[in-house]
Amino acid sequence: MNNYEIFVPLDSQFILYPSYTWQEDSLYHVNIRGWLFYCPQTMSKKNKIVFTVAKQLIRSNATDYANLDLINQNESNRSPYISNSNSNSQSSTSLPPRKKANPEDVLKERLKYFMAKSLPQVNITIKLGSDHDVPFESLVTKTLPTDYNGKFDILLKSSYKPSIIHVFVDSNNEIFQFQLPLFIHQNGISIISDIDDTIKKTDVVSDKRNLFNNVFIKDIKNWTLEGISDFFNEIYAKKSSKDIKFHYVSNSPWQLYSIISQFFQLTNMPPGSFHLKQYSGNYLNSFMEPAVERKRPGLYTILQKFPNRKFILLGDSGEQDLEAYTDIVRRFPGKVLGIYLRIVPNSFSDFGYDVKTLNQLKKIL
Repeated sequence: MNNYEIFVPLDSQFILYPSYTWQEDSLYHVNIRGWLFYCPQTMSKKNKIVFTVAKQLIRSNATDYANLDLINQNESNRSPYISNSNSNSQSSTSLPPRKKANPEDVLKERLKYFMAKSLPQVNITIKLGSDHDVPFESLVTKTLPTDYNGKFDILLKSSYKPSIIHVFVDSNNEIFQFQLPLFIHQNGISIISDIDDTIKKTDVVSDKRNLFNNVFIKDIKNWTLEGISDFFNEIYAKKSSKDIKFHYVSNSPWQLYSIISQFFQLTNMPPGSFHLKQYSGNYLNSFMEPAVERKRPGLYTILQKFPNRKFILLGDSGEQDLEAYTDIVRRFPGKVLGIYLRIVPNSFSDFGYDVKTLNQLKKIL
């Protein structure tokens, strides 16, 4: 904990990333992950350069631009596990008529989390609420500083079943956020799914300009893949008898979480934990790293955390999901019930090793 005061702007905010809670040895283990940041009213010189370059990637003939009413939804409507927290915010009961947005306004809105200022080394407090008669002073409470990227990732243990997670800035408790725990039992079936080109249309394997337009310009309704939401919800409908839970894994950076969660709400996707990528240092080198290498750590963590659960792996042919999932089958024998891949047009992975990988998978299974 820091003993010196760090200035925290009044318009600072938290994003809490959906994680999971499980019971082990009579204790509840609660993983809390998030980010503390603020969005400056004016761009820095560096961000102005980034924005200028980004504008050059906008296709002049792009037609499916996003609508401002979708972009500017209240944060509380973006995810079943996030409730926006600023005490001055008010949710609107109705939205203005849909209007076509200026592409540059859409771009600026979707880039804002990349241009946001992280708040490092700020003391925050996390408190686990309870529906039962637990005295306030007995509630599990932890104070810690954010890291140098304004992030925090901590595991808390509780003897009582937590009902809500409350996070706030020590120096100003009006900057806060709530999150509902996602409980996962030690036994059951977990669905691990890729996001890009498995759940939403991203066109990762297309040219970079088209990929950029899909992510940062086009209306999120155009990300919809026919039948995917129905498929996931058909599985989710069996959650009572099979104890089915979902884990969404992606190579997308955490700065895209907010818009991805908007899409999940729009398409009524089942709730679940999210596992995106933290990029730091040289972004170019990070993106040049093979996709399968970036995805493996997140996959390993989930399977190691729940050794008694069985897993179904969902992905696509565009980012070496077959290679990553084959590796999972080898490393965790007997854990995988099945692998299902959506075939992306004009691709079957990054490096063309698919036939060899498929033959390996057949031998394992």
